[in-house]
Amino acid sequence: MGAFGARKGKWSLLADVIHLDVKADETVSGVPASLDMRSLILTPAVGYTQVEAERGNLDLCVDASFLYLDTDLSLGPFREDKSGDGWDGIVGIRGKLNLSDKWYLPYDLDIGTGNADMTWHGNLGIGYRFKWFDVNAGYRYMARDFGGDVIEALDIIGPYAGIKFFF
Repeated sequence: MGAFGARKGKWSLLADVIHLDVKADETVSGVPASLDMRSLILTPAVGYTQVEAERGNLDLCVDASFLYLDTDLSLGPFREDKSGDGWDGIVGIRGKLNLSDKWYLPYDLDIGTGNADMTWHGNLGIGYRFKWFDVNAGYRYMARDFGGDVIEALDIIGPYAGIKFFF
């Protein structure tokens, strides 16, 4: 997982990239079951600062999220292979709340639709500023509702940690 961004004045560009490779083998009521899932999520975004103050900033964002998903599911003699991709249009907010000159709370929240019936994402963290970089950690939740027959939903949930460099 990684994110890359640039800011000039009130405008910002961001690209978020997530690659997943999940495998599981279990026995369900004595029947062998396995899941093999690979996914790539690419989300480029454009933001414009609406509020900029000493206490922080708030950007309005427009994103386009691409999802590639390949699944192989087997339960005894039943086997289902599905793959596909699609785009979702997303709108949201992103910013930070300054707690001091060094500490801040980064946040973002967005929602959209398109290939998925609904997609939304949110995160909240804490960051610390150094001269040439920031460190931050937080919690992230991403959800996509497909309403499909094989895969109904995809949720990616958990903590994150990162370093932000300034050039």
